[in-house]
Amino acid sequence: EGDADEFVANVEITSAKIIGDNWYVGILGALGAPNFAATAIELNDDGDSELDLTFGLDKPAGVAVGFSDFEFGLGFFGSYDDPAAYDLYVSAVTPEFEFADGLTGQFGLAGLLADDAMGVFGSVKVGFAQDDLSVSLASDIQYIKDGSFDAEVALAASYDFLTLDVYYATSEFPLLDDNDDPIDVYPGAENILSVQLGAVIEGFDITVTGKDLVNTTDLSAEVAYALSDELTVSVKGGYSLGTEVWFAGGGVEYAADMFTAKLDGSYYSTKQLKLSASVESDKLVDGATLSLGYAADDVLGNVSGDLDNGHLGAITAKAVIAF
Repeated sequence: EGDADEFVANVEITSAKIIGDNWYVGILGALGAPNFAATAIELNDDGDSELDLTFGLDKPAGVAVGFSDFEFGLGFFGSYDDPAAYDLYVSAVTPEFEFADGLTGQFGLAGLLADDAMGVFGSVKVGFAQDDLSVSLASDIQYIKDGSFDAEVALAASYDFLTLDVYYATSEFPLLDDNDDPIDVYPGAENILSVQLGAVIEGFDITVTGKDLVNTTDLSAEVAYALSDELTVSVKGGYSLGTEVWFAGGGVEYAADMFTAKLDGSYYSTKQLKLSASVESDKLVDGATLSLGYAADDVLGNVSGDLDNGHLGAITAKAVIAF
């Protein structure tokens, strides 16, 4: 990926495990703090949580151990230049327990002991499913010794053709990028409350979303319709009460046996035009997912400042190989 005069190639091994009968040892990093409180509202295009309460740390260096569906992690941060500076990190996640017919629960814990800080982290997720009804309630809670307390709560429910997602966070916990820099979605915001309603009616997939209702109040709606088994078209639009910016756009997705192709575009009242296109396949090479994508944040060149994909856009070729 890169701009017109730059080519950047990254090769990254994201997982390496020694696997045995009902156990494994991961050697590329400790098990991160659980992130149970995640809903469709706050997931980005890659399926990652835009808000992630994890002590402000990315996945630490260390080891992860799994045994009988229980998972444990141990990580350590140190400095040769300053031996007195350290961070010791531990975590654990249980499997999903079934308490009664349709009622399940899962739990997670993490702890951070550092030369200048100490904190505890807890997660719980409870679910219930019966016939056409499905409900999941999850929460992540973090306490740091200096007195800071943060939490996030996520509710996901569905009944027949209707879906409901509700997300609340005491403050912003931004996801970290590849350089461990925060990706600010709601800079400096507190009491983030978002709601999303969905329905599938006569082939139309309708989604209405209200993000950060307490602060910026970003409202949007999208309607998708499958013209055939392979071809789906969509239209969308939105308006932010906080910034008074509106947008309108649409997309096309074609899912063939060998590949999936997507094209998406949105125009904003700030005279900003965003475009993206991608082709992805997990059939061309056994055990690998290959993709080629293009994304531009400001095709018309009307927005000043740095943008994630530059003004003219960035092309990204990716191969994810599992072996």
